[in-house]
Amino acid sequence: MQPSGALRFVAVKPPTTEDVEALVVEIAERCEQLLARLGYGAEDEGEDPDPDDGQLLLQAASLAGVAALGRRAGRQARRIQVHSGRAYAPPARCAACEGCNLYAGVLEDGR
Repeated sequence: MQPSGALRFVAVKPPTTEDVEALVVEIAERCEQLLARLGYGAEDEGEDPDPDDGQLLLQAASLAGVAALGRRAGRQARRIQVHSGRAYAPPARCAACEGCNLYAGVLEDGR
C-alpha cells in the first residue's frame, strides 16, 4: 500500500500451474482448520488414526496431488476432468482441492 492508502498493482511473473496447485492445497487445509475451530470438523477428529488404515495413505496422496498406488505411485496425478461426458484437461494455472477451486489465468485488465 502506498503512503496515501491507495493500492497499486505491480506486474510480476505469472504463477505456474504447480504454484496454483500448491496454493489451493494450502487454502483447502486452512479452510478445514477454520471449520474445525468453528465446530464443523470431522466427528472422529480427536481419535488416534489406525496405522493399518489405507485410507489415510490415499488421502495424503490426494492432498499432495500424487498417485498413491499402481505403476504411477509417487508421480504427479494426471489432471483430467469430465464435462458433458467428454474428458478434458483444465487450463493452465487452474487447480482444485477438497472443494476449493482456483484459477489464476486472468490479468486485472481482463486478459
